[in-house]
Amino acid sequence: MERLVRILKKNGVDVVLSKNPEVTALEFRNAHVSHALSVAEDTGIIFMGGEKDRRQSALSDHHVVVVRRDVILSDTVSAFLKARNEARIIFASNTPSKTADIEGTLIYGMHGAIRLTVILEGE
Repeated sequence: MERLVRILKKNGVDVVLSKNPEVTALEFRNAHVSHALSVAEDTGIIFMGGEKDRRQSALSDHHVVVVRRDVILSDTVSAFLKARNEARIIFASNTPSKTADIEGTLIYGMHGAIRLTVILEGE
């Protein structure tokens, strides 16, 4: 899990370790909270599911994702296949929304949340 934390932080994600991530998520009242279907430890890609959840996470300024230990898999392909078996519509993220124009100016929040927080089950 240390590798996953390192990758997420490198991508600009706020990482919170919690023994009870569901309770910790209640602290984020002004954010949209999702639950990960699966997570790829090798890339930090978080797979989530559902059209409503996808829409709400894209419109939110702050997206919080709860990640249980049992949904963390070693590689991206395994994580994708697990998510695909659990939901008809899946979407993925591993960084706050950002894009750059042709001159390389970085813009945050254009296609999704400006801030991404991941609450990992752990200590």
